[in-house]
Order: sequence, then structure tokens, then C-alpha cells
Amino acid sequence: MPTKDGYIELLTLEPRQWENLGHFLGDPDWASPEKFADPTTYGAEINRNLREWTADKTKDWLYHNGQAAGVPFAPFYTPGEVFESPHQRERGFFVSVEHPEAGTYDYAGPPYRMTETPPVLDRSPLLGEHNLEFLQSLGYTSEKIVSLARSGVI
Repeated sequence: MPTKDGYIELLTLEPRQWENLGHFLGDPDWASPEKFADPTTYGAEINRNLREWTADKTKDWLYHNGQAAGVPFAPFYTPGEVFESPHQRERGFFVSVEHPEAGTYDYAGPPYRMTETPPVLDRSPLLGEHNLEFLQSLGYTSEKIVSLARSGVI
């Protein structure tokens, strides 16, 4: 649904969520329990009115006030909004990674946490950084690798 500053999703699956939504909206006639109970007949009207109602509110206002009222709103955030989100920062969603040439950057961390085997986010390799190990794993001899390096192949 459109908001003043983006979009928000509303997913009301349980009767109590519909009831909470009606109260949150101020109990307008178009949001009556009877109309909510008959989406085939009233769904288009309800959606149209909900879209009009959310259009002049911010997604954060809808999210926070909706949550407090038992209404399951979920804001859609742009990548930049996620990056700047205090909530994501506080939860440790971003991981700072240092690179010897590119500097320090924040990356999205893994979407899960594992206490016994925590995932590690590491920097990307430098150009040619792992050539020796890679060529050895392919069976190249030390002499052949030195020859390739001297001839400028690697």
C-alpha cells in the first residue's frame, strides 16, 4: 500500500487482526467486521479505502503505531534506508570488513546466527593473491610456477 514516503504491507490473517485494524482505522463503516468477513464482495472497496487512508501517513508511523495496536504492518525499505536503519545497526546486521586496497566497508551480514559455527564474512582477495595455492592444487610444480611468473603469465 502506498504511504507518504514509500510503501507498506498489511497482512491480516486472523480475525483479531481484522478487528484490531478496524479499531486502528477509527471503526469506519467500510472497515466493519461484516465487510472484512466478505472479501469477495467488499475486498476492492476495503483495499481502495485502505490505500487512501495510508497514503498520507509515513511507513514508520504506520509500522510503529500499527504494531502497538496489534495490526501487522511491515514497511518496504529501500537499500539505503536499510543501510541507515538504527534497528539494523543495533541488531548487528552490518559487518565492517577491511580491505588492504579498498578500505573499510560495511556489508550485510548473514541472515542467520549460529552459535557453534558462526559464519565469517571476509574481504575479497587481491588480484593474484591465491595464485600459488591455486596452481599447486592443479598440480603445477614450483619450477613451472616460477617460470610462469618470470614470463609474466602470472
